[in-house]
Amino acid sequence: MPSQLIRIQPLNNTPPQGMLPYDQNCVAMAFSRVLGIGVYATVNLFIARGWAATANALQYDETIQRVVDGLPLTQRALNTAWQDLRTQLSNLSDGRYFAVNNGIHEFGGRGVGHAFAIIKQGGWGTAANNSERTGYNYGSTITNSSNISVWGPA
Repeated sequence: MPSQLIRIQPLNNTPPQGMLPYDQNCVAMAFSRVLGIGVYATVNLFIARGWAATANALQYDETIQRVVDGLPLTQRALNTAWQDLRTQLSNLSDGRYFAVNNGIHEFGGRGVGHAFAIIKQGGWGTAANNSERTGYNYGSTITNSSNISVWGPA
């Protein structure tokens, strides 16, 4: 069932032109998990709303920022060390959160990040790794000093 973050509307599940290979598009996969719709529908929705000029543009921080600004998401952390953020996750309300791991770099800079979703329902877990292994805890592979930025429900 699609998230209430988007109004129910016809979705376009056609593979977008110029999209990174499906298994390498962590941003599309993470947003797909947050919204509860397919990866292609997610990318096409962002292009249709003008948040992403092309499917390939999702790999850039400024495009990610336009998308999170367009969705009813609140910034919950910006460039916060994973070791600090992990302890704060228990204080978040249940829901689906979009996150970016920029490693030692900061979101909005020139670093190459990796997007993932944080799913909180009582406890928390991660989803939307490049390989879309839903049972895989991506959080266990993040270094304590990695800068993580998170957006989600208020």
